[in-house]
Amino acid sequence: MKKTSKILVLQTHHLGDIILATPALKLLRKNFTEAEINLVVGNWNKQYIDNFPFVDTIIYFDNPFNNRERYNIFYNIKIIFNFLKEIRKERYDLVIELSGCFIGQYYLPFLKSDYKIGQVNGLINIKTFSNIILNKKVISGRRVNEIQRDIDVIKELEGMEVKEIPPLWYPANQEDEVEAEQILERRAIKDFVVVNPITSWHPREWPKERFAKVADWIIKNKDLDVIFVGTREEREKTQQIINLIEAKNRNKSNNFAGLTTIKQTAALLKKAKLFLGNDSGIAHLTATTETPAIVLFGPGDEKRWGHEKHIIVRRNISCYPCKQNLDKYKCTRGYSTCKVLQNIGVEGVIKEIKNLI
Repeated sequence: MKKTSKILVLQTHHLGDIILATPALKLLRKNFTEAEINLVVGNWNKQYIDNFPFVDTIIYFDNPFNNRERYNIFYNIKIIFNFLKEIRKERYDLVIELSGCFIGQYYLPFLKSDYKIGQVNGLINIKTFSNIILNKKVISGRRVNEIQRDIDVIKELEGMEVKEIPPLWYPANQEDEVEAEQILERRAIKDFVVVNPITSWHPREWPKERFAKVADWIIKNKDLDVIFVGTREEREKTQQIINLIEAKNRNKSNNFAGLTTIKQTAALLKKAKLFLGNDSGIAHLTATTETPAIVLFGPGDEKRWGHEKHIIVRRNISCYPCKQNLDKYKCTRGYSTCKVLQNIGVEGVIKEIKNLI
């Protein structure tokens, strides 16, 4: 491969995916100090990545196959066409694709590049497609952690040196932390736990009433506020959980869903005594801080998507782990709540909390 002066990196998946890619992006910048590095992500990750200092330009592309809002086929074709029209104005010495799946690679043949490298998952049809479009395909083990999978890709580049893995990128700056502190002051909140009970894929959600029971226990036994975080779309569901909390404890139950930016949420997580939540982007955001975390795993593989410093709670069920499908309300076996999560009891979670705070 000739001298690399212009690099394009693509990761159009969601919050957790781009958070886990940041160590690889840091290493890429460290090894290609003079190169122009452009990063393609979805607009849904803009709040997290917009001031990421390790790339030169961030290009926003709402890949229809990653978009959790479903649009008609003609609108989707228009989005793809407009993206390709713009991206083909540039020629890149190197293109790096990090998702390793068809929905992140289907447009690669249309990019102008001398060399394309990417991760490949275990599906035969994807391997065949990747053999055609990639100059170099990288295959990690099925249960290799996602951070390592991304690093495995860039390690294959000529001249790359990886002595240690950099930390995940914490996105909040001083201004974000001051704003988070002001939000807490307005509500007279001092010591608190952050809970993230809702996910974009329903089978990953622990039952609502169990989150409510744990929140009750935290308020009663630890005298801590409980801050529930999530998106604006998750606010109503979050309130349903708060409504299940005993009336005497609701004054210390706070619905922050949709009220804070991703950076402000990161700042809140940094100040929290503990994080409790499902396997989600917010769990990965917590990993950018030093805050203790308990993460409830259902269908997802904790070896691939978990963090060593987190307490992982799950139960062994024969169908575990399973893949996320296009139906955001049911798993591949048709359950609306994963059987693994259904087998995680309140007492088991409280036991882990006692060990941490």
